[in-house]
Amino acid sequence: MKNFPIFIEGYLDESIINQTVDLIAKQSKYQITRKDFFIDRAKGINAVLNRVIKIDKSCIGIIDDDKVKSNIIDKFQHCGSLGNLNFYYSGNHNTHKFVIVFVPASEKWIIDSANTIGIDNTTTTLKEFTKFSKSHIMIEEIQNIVKKVIFGEARNAVIFRRIIFGIIKRY
Repeated sequence: MKNFPIFIEGYLDESIINQTVDLIAKQSKYQITRKDFFIDRAKGINAVLNRVIKIDKSCIGIIDDDKVKSNIIDKFQHCGSLGNLNFYYSGNHNTHKFVIVFVPASEKWIIDSANTIGIDNTTTTLKEFTKFSKSHIMIEEIQNIVKKVIFGEARNAVIFRRIIFGIIKRY
């Protein structure tokens, strides 16, 4: 399973997947580690989806449900929704390609998840959170919120972790 590709859209998605991978490693007693993944940040939804389509191996793409929709998602089969996540799939006998869509966008997804488990986020508005999460130097407060959400028991985060773990364990 070395270098399982995960294509992401931005810095916040990178933080989310890094925290998820760290938790998966811990829960698997380090049978699965960060070295087992290749995390690649693309610029925008189309770039992520194109990379998922073009790679000749099983992979995951993670995107936001943005106001501007991509037609490329139509190349994947919608296979359901769970919590605030939509799932798409494309594959054959050799490769299995998954796309996970944060609904709403990951910034709101994290804040909503934080609120459901009582994480105090009064110092950062959604607008500020979005601005800082798009920066390559995310402030410590946002990193801490992401970690608390991913390691916490917010339903959205639990679903996300289990889906990622299930895919990587199988492929």
